[in-house]
Amino acid sequence: MSNKIRARVEGLAVPAVIHTANLPQDTALKITGDATVDKSTTVDDKIVGELRVPSRTADGQGTVETRFRALVDAECDGAIAAGDYIKAGDHNSGVQCFKKWTPLGVSAGPVFTGDLPHLIVGQCWVGGADTETGTFLLF
Repeated sequence: MSNKIRARVEGLAVPAVIHTANLPQDTALKITGDATVDKSTTVDDKIVGELRVPSRTADGQGTVETRFRALVDAECDGAIAAGDYIKAGDHNSGVQCFKKWTPLGVSAGPVFTGDLPHLIVGQCWVGGADTETGTFLLF
């Protein structure tokens, strides 16, 4: 039995390469590469949205309805891969940039490393190296 959607708040719809052909609408999707998605298959997948317009061929064009509100191009503060969660980075000459968010973990002893969850501002759609331009989905 598939999930029954009872109510919907529309998010941002973005064109994407759909890795698996003929997925049903409303399939939960994860980012697998630059502007590329595939069906979510594991417990800890970072769900980006639901399939709206499926592709009839493998690696064909389709549309994903995301849970985000904006799609922006901005500078990367360090390397960021597609699918990574992002936080605000250091401003570079007054230009807004984004940095990869790192999950909170424990280092040696009682020392914590990483970032708190409330710092997440979105997810990387098209990645880039340090100082390159990436494309980001923002809440």
